[in-house]
Amino acid sequence: THVAGLGAPNPAGTIEVAIIGNLQSNTTYYFAIKSADEANNVSNLSNVIFATTSPLSVTSDDFNRTGPSLGADWSVDPRVQIVNNEAQHTAAPDIWSTGVYRKARNAQEVTITYGANATTFGANFTGILVLADSFSTTPNGYFIQHYTQAGKTRLYHVQNGQVSGATLLNEGTAFGPAPQAGSTMKVVIRKETDAHYFDVYIDGQFDRTLLDVAKRENGSFSGFVMESTLFAQNAITKYESGAAPAAPKALLVVSGNNQSGRVGQQLAQPLQVQL
Repeated sequence: THVAGLGAPNPAGTIEVAIIGNLQSNTTYYFAIKSADEANNVSNLSNVIFATTSPLSVTSDDFNRTGPSLGADWSVDPRVQIVNNEAQHTAAPDIWSTGVYRKARNAQEVTITYGANATTFGANFTGILVLADSFSTTPNGYFIQHYTQAGKTRLYHVQNGQVSGATLLNEGTAFGPAPQAGSTMKVVIRKETDAHYFDVYIDGQFDRTLLDVAKRENGSFSGFVMESTLFAQNAITKYESGAAPAAPKALLVVSGNNQSGRVGQQLAQPLQVQL
């Protein structure tokens, strides 16, 4: 598969660095290079290197239930409700709300899927919340927004759950497609020594990398951000969070302990353990 969007090469003798995103977890990838000169003379294939991505444990919510409440796993304004198996902001006044998910912590990537009647205009006003510090309606965290109207993808600093007036930390040209009904928006979180990086993808296509060099937030919660008055136009039909699986804390014997028997002989009761 050809890697797109790498840009023009640097001057001869300069070290090149490329970030390859949108990779599947627990998958081995192989990489090689071909180069060409100004006359389009193409080299042979370089040596091949490979690496395996870390496995992620994915937790999701498809809102496929009666509602109207999103339930105990969400901390959100009660006017964000389940309508036709989608999370939709039903408030009459024009307000922004954060939704924080309890079941997934320390996400490395977060994905939302826009609803069946979402529009490109509506998708401007729903985004992803990451590194939030609390399971509450007033979290501190980062809000990532793909804003097609301006052709920008933006990173905001949300404080005390206040999205309106949130500080714009970073923005740049949006390279991904305009979201529409059924589109996905994914944010991959990278905590590096020099900054927090957020790689954004729309429908699997690279959109933008945003960063916060001050590394203002380091919370373990994630979720979504949604504005009211648009109803189905900016609703989401699925939320997914991928995190590295935690090591087991203990191995507990449930039943079948204290049995004895001959070697090769089946015990009377199976040994059941729990991680």
